[in-house]
Amino acid sequence: MSYTYQPKFPKAKLRQIVTKYEAVMQTLGTAPNCSIAFVGADGSVSPSHVRGWLLKDPSPQAGGQRYLLLTDGDVWHEVEPPAGAGQDPDDQRIWLNGPDDDLVTLLARSQANARTGGSGFLEVEEHVELDPRFVADRRQGQHFREGPERRSR
Repeated sequence: MSYTYQPKFPKAKLRQIVTKYEAVMQTLGTAPNCSIAFVGADGSVSPSHVRGWLLKDPSPQAGGQRYLLLTDGDVWHEVEPPAGAGQDPDDQRIWLNGPDDDLVTLLARSQANARTGGSGFLEVEEHVELDPRFVADRRQGQHFREGPERRSR
């Protein structure tokens, strides 16, 4: 029998995991290492920038996966397509709607690495500080739950 854990509220669980990770990393003396700008559906860039944590999975089987953690618990996931695969890179960049095994494992390994004096798998700041990292506006991917019609007839 195979059992996979599915939280009842995956978005809330993702935010809980990420904010707890960020609190521990700040206690360990690290800070957000990436400037972020949001790009709307029409290509407009938001004038305000926020800061986030950019992690890159160092394991060879990860295929260059990156996770961008925002302070409010949202996570932008990037996977670099294999060279010559002919895939659109934008197809490999999404906002997560809940925690996945790769992210949870990476966050635990990142904290362990930071506790032993490592970088915690955070990208080097000079690579991410020069220009803001552009990500899709989070509101584009939000789908609100359809509820029962509450108007009286």
